[in-house]
Amino acid sequence: MVGPPPVGPLGPLDPLRGRVKEWADCWLTDLREADPVLPGGLSDRACDNWRPLLAIADAAGGDWPERARRAALLLNQSEAVEEDAP
Repeated sequence: MVGPPPVGPLGPLDPLRGRVKEWADCWLTDLREADPVLPGGLSDRACDNWRPLLAIADAAGGDWPERARRAALLLNQSEAVEEDAP
C-alpha cells in the first residue's frame, strides 16, 4: 500500500520550503479561482493535470506562463503519454 510521502527535514532545501509555503499562502485564493488558458491539442486528462501548473505559472509571471504552456504541449505530444487516445 502506498502512503503519503514522508514529511521531515529537507536539508539544504528547508529554507526554500518556507519561501514556497509563504508564496502559496499569499496566492492560495487566486490559485483556487484561477481558470488558466489551456493550449489546444491537450486531452481532457492532460488539461486536468496541467490546469493547476499553468495557474501557478501565470501567478509567477515573467516568462513562466509561456514556458509552462510550451512544456505542456511538448510533454503531451507523444502518443505514449496520451491517456485519452482510442
